[in-house]
Amino acid sequence: MEYVFQKGVYDILIEIKKHGKVQPSKLAEVITSISEKTLYKRLEELTKIGLIKKEAGFNEYGRPVTLYCLTPLGEEVVKRFIDVEKILKRGYESSSTA
Repeated sequence: MEYVFQKGVYDILIEIKKHGKVQPSKLAEVITSISEKTLYKRLEELTKIGLIKKEAGFNEYGRPVTLYCLTPLGEEVVKRFIDVEKILKRGYESSSTA
């Protein structure tokens, strides 16, 4: 459970959700809040707990690469994150207009 609240996890899950299947190098380009070493560590942790999975694929040059995608559990967790974000945004907007 503690993995979900570590720095970078939210960003990783959201980016994978946006792209479907994504290479770690592409994640490293857009997620600058953590080091590349930490990114790979988080990917392994998220794979271990079943939120994402690895798949073999090919990059734009036809070279084999590892791709990451959300599992059904990962999809559910991201959905819940987005729901919480919406609730917090509504609460913030209503408190700033009061």
